Formats: sequence, structure tokens, C-alpha cells
Amino acid sequence: MNILEQSPETRAARPNCHGTDIHIAVSLLKRDADYYKVRVTVGGRRAIPALNVLLSALDCRTVMCNEYQSYQVLTVDFARTPQGSVTTWADLLVPSSQLTLRLRFLTPTIFTGVTEGLETVELFPQPLFVFSGLLRKWDQLGGPTLAGEVTTWIEDHTCFVSDYRLQAKPIAVRSETGSLNIYTGWKGCITYISRQPHVPCISTLRTLARMAYFTGIGVHTEIGLGVTQIEEDER
Repeated sequence: MNILEQSPETRAARPNCHGTDIHIAVSLLKRDADYYKVRVTVGGRRAIPALNVLLSALDCRTVMCNEYQSYQVLTVDFARTPQGSVTTWADLLVPSSQLTLRLRFLTPTIFTGVTEGLETVELFPQPLFVFSGLLRKWDQLGGPTLAGEVTTWIEDHTCFVSDYRLQAKPIAVRSETGSLNIYTGWKGCITYISRQPHVPCISTLRTLARMAYFTGIGVHTEIGLGVTQIEEDER
């Protein structure tokens, strides 16, 4: 964030975890002895200039700091992944007729909701919680109109969990006031299936799942939670 705020190319934009100008997520993917593999995902309307600024800074082997520790950058590589070819909204909008959708949560993923009494509760990754949250992110990022009333469609129990292999882990997250909150983080695989071959809604689910590779799923994705991969179909 400090790198972007100091650069004249991106100073006018407002980098944060939810804005449309620049969306940044930093995820710890792997630890090997004294070395860490960190993935930095940049999206939004000003993503290209932000990416250029970050690459220039990181290539100088800058130091990345968080609240507790500092890390020396040794190498910078572009990710070569199934979603690496995505460059436009149209790439995310490719239609699909496949009834099953399998997601893998690579880092602990937290889902929360609010009761009528305004109490925050933790949730299992049921379709409505997962895809309604992704739909809000899509709108926040300024995505084009999606086909089908997918929220209503899911509420009618047309999409449900058919299989899962998940581990629940306690995750401590510090709030803005400084207090430490403990949440349940889900890690592993989960499969959703649609009862009816309604192509517009099925395609919308897969579009949102493709986007989740870049934005993450659930809450606190800005600190590396909710890193997600999708098993993509070929149709």
C-alpha cells in the first residue's frame, strides 16, 4: 500500500480490499524452512499501472512488512495458472452447462453472517453464502450485468453441496479496535451441484467462481484468507 501511495502513477487511485480502482490481496501459500511463497493479486480499474509499480519495487528486493515481521523479497515470478489467461470480463463470462462446480480453499476461508439481532455468526460454505458474497464483490469491482437471477435461484434450493472434504481451523483475526477475534476457517475441497440445467444461472455461478481466484472468497481476504482455486470445465 505504501509503495502505491508514494507513486505518482497510482496516487490518485484508492488502493484497498474492496474498491473498484485497485483491489489487492496478499496470500501466504507455502512455507519452506526460512522461505515463504507469497501470492500478490492485483485487480480493478487501475490494476495495470499498480502492477507495474509493484513489480518495479519488488524487483529491487524491497522489504515487505506486516504488523509482526519483515520479509526480504528474493525473487518475483508471474503465476502460470489456468486463470492466468484471463484479461477481460468476457474471459470470466464464458458460458458453461456443467452441473457440478468444485472449489478448493487453499488458505483458511471464513464465512460470517448477521442475525436479526445484529449478532455476527460463523457459517458453513453453503451456496447462498458463498455466491451471494461473490456477487457483492463482482458489483463492487464494476463487473457487467450477469445473466439470471442467481440469488433467487439458489434460495429455491436449486444448487446445493454434493460433497466436501474440509478441515475446520481456528483463525485469529485482529479487529480495527485491536481486539483479537477467533473464527472458524475452512480449508479443503467442496463440490456444488445444480438440480436443473439452467444455463444462465449455472454460467453465472462459474463466472463468480472464476473471479474468486483473483479476489478470494469469504471475509478478510485482504490478509490472505479465502484463496481459492476452481476445477474448470472444458465446455
